[in-house]
Amino acid sequence: MAFGFFLAASAFAGDALYTTAQSARGEETYQQYCAACHGTRLQGVPAAPLTGEAFRGRWEDGKHTLDDLYYIIRSLMPNNAPGSLSKAQYADIVAYILKTNNYPAGEVELVPDAAVMKTVVLSPH
Repeated sequence: MAFGFFLAASAFAGDALYTTAQSARGEETYQQYCAACHGTRLQGVPAAPLTGEAFRGRWEDGKHTLDDLYYIIRSLMPNNAPGSLSKAQYADIVAYILKTNNYPAGEVELVPDAAVMKTVVLSPH
């Protein structure tokens, strides 16, 4: 089953959006490129938190899509070299952020496809 078809059929953040292996890759990439600013546990010291109440208040308002989150990360991070990672690495980091925020893993990887990610609205789950 193609990922785009899966999300088109049921586009909400409660669906399985990434794989466990992808989030593990994302954690490695995050620790290398993001942890210095966002904290080793995504707690946001000194930069914005990527988990917890502050993250949920910003991103899980029913107005932001998964593509919004991906776009900000891909366009602005890492702070010292924005856009320097591959699209797949950024998708892996987003998968790790989703895992840390208790979004379920599944059998299909999150792909860096804006049209697909725009169909997923981040909301409390």
